[in-house]
Amino acid sequence: MIGIVIDKGQKDEIERIYRCWFNKYLKPFKETINKDEKLKKIIFGENEYNEEDLFNFLLMDTESLKVVKEKCDTNNTIQLKKETVVYDEKIYKNFRSSQAARIVEKLKILSCPYCNQNGLITYKKNGKRKFAGELDHFYNKSKYPELMICLYNLIPSCGVCNRLKKEKNEKIINPYDILYKSNITFKTTFDDECKLDYLLGKSDHFKIEIDKNKLSDEDLNEIDLLHLNERYKQSEDYAQEIILKSMAYDPIYTEKISKMFNESSEEKLNQYLYGYRDNHLKRSFSKFNQDIMNEFKGRKE
Repeated sequence: MIGIVIDKGQKDEIERIYRCWFNKYLKPFKETINKDEKLKKIIFGENEYNEEDLFNFLLMDTESLKVVKEKCDTNNTIQLKKETVVYDEKIYKNFRSSQAARIVEKLKILSCPYCNQNGLITYKKNGKRKFAGELDHFYNKSKYPELMICLYNLIPSCGVCNRLKKEKNEKIINPYDILYKSNITFKTTFDDECKLDYLLGKSDHFKIEIDKNKLSDEDLNEIDLLHLNERYKQSEDYAQEIILKSMAYDPIYTEKISKMFNESSEEKLNQYLYGYRDNHLKRSFSKFNQDIMNEFKGRKE
């Protein structure tokens, strides 16, 4: 998982977009809350309806989402009214079609935070912004309809990861949780008989694996849930390209390129040459490319 790191400006902007969108639903949503005691209690506790408390609920952070989720788990004997769920579904679909592209553009996310394999594309057609991706409900909307329209429960993702997450319930980390850092690292393994050709990038007799060292339970769950081992095993061509580059780009050649592009930062130069970014969400396979680069540049040294 690649964390969705947002600065204060981005946070303020996506929450402004959300507030402006939701304002048109304030009156009917208030009526919905007043007819559903469970939803009212979850949002306001024992207090009366308050607009600012409502937005605090809709815009709560990942830790608060987890707390509310646990409350729903312990108090699952009373369900939301069917009318409430139907109404939430309706306004969620409107958010998905009218606001998702704007949010993703402000976040500057170009790759799925769950897998970093598949791209997330926004574009304009007939004057309207479109989002060619999915919004994953981190806490499944069928099980936790109370959280269906909470902003930080809606994760921009690819269709593959969104579908896999729906199929199985595993404890993983919300990409908006910036306090967590994934320890998932990709590496290659090979047959000793083809070691030289492999190290020169001439052999395709090697495998892609995830380094099993230092993996947390959440990392292991994510690998299993999202089929990361199986999906990345198909990436030998990407790895072979990185291996070839790591052999070809010796210090003399790298220095020439540095002068050609007037780039003195070794890190920036490596990003251009090997196809990764500081923020891995700005490029698909960015994390994979950097991991394989680090493996082979380390072997050269």
